[in-house]
Amino acid sequence: CSPDGTTLATGSFDRTAQLWDLVKGVSVRKLPGHSGTVATVAYSPDGTYLATGSEDGTAKIWRIDVKDPLGEVTLHGHRAMVTSVKFAPSAEMLASASVDTTVVLWDVPTGSRLFCLAGHTCGVCSVAFSPDGAILASASQDSTTRLWSPADGACLRTLSGHSLALKVLTVNFSPGGTLLATGSEDGTIRLWNHNTGECKSVLKVDGPARLRPSVHCVAFMPGPLPY
Repeated sequence: CSPDGTTLATGSFDRTAQLWDLVKGVSVRKLPGHSGTVATVAYSPDGTYLATGSEDGTAKIWRIDVKDPLGEVTLHGHRAMVTSVKFAPSAEMLASASVDTTVVLWDVPTGSRLFCLAGHTCGVCSVAFSPDGAILASASQDSTTRLWSPADGACLRTLSGHSLALKVLTVNFSPGGTLLATGSEDGTIRLWNHNTGECKSVLKVDGPARLRPSVHCVAFMPGPLPY
């Protein structure tokens, strides 16, 4: 959903992204250009841009704060499907994650590549910036979550604890940035103190074992936290 709550962005198998008016319930803009499924979308915090990531191995940055699109910038930096895109709080930086095991940081105004973050041994499923933009978290199919410094691309810490051989599918910071949540194919959500690497709590999803109740998305509700 856009920062002002008026539009919704979607990605589709038809290789396009679309913007929808939430009041009228109609599509107001279609964004073609990818040559594969659009797997992930993200608004910039100021609503100026939309980022898309595709099965074609590229990410795109679209200028959407004007009535007529100004075209898109295509970001070539991955060798496989782009699974997640996220803007930094400043909207000056974009992170893209890929099945190719890397995360790439991009300068939004110029579209230039800043850093390629390598270290995961399997594909990266999800990325998230801390509210202050000082940390980037990446969740991977290698069962770990890594914390990176967007300022220089250095790996700060690796968080291990989810079941081995099962993917960590999603990651997100609490609104105040004090906690990090990760969700996995093992059916658990782990809450971490990202400064120390301590796992503060493990939440177990109930469900039949045969269905493997994987956790695909995590989000915090605004308000005080118990840790």
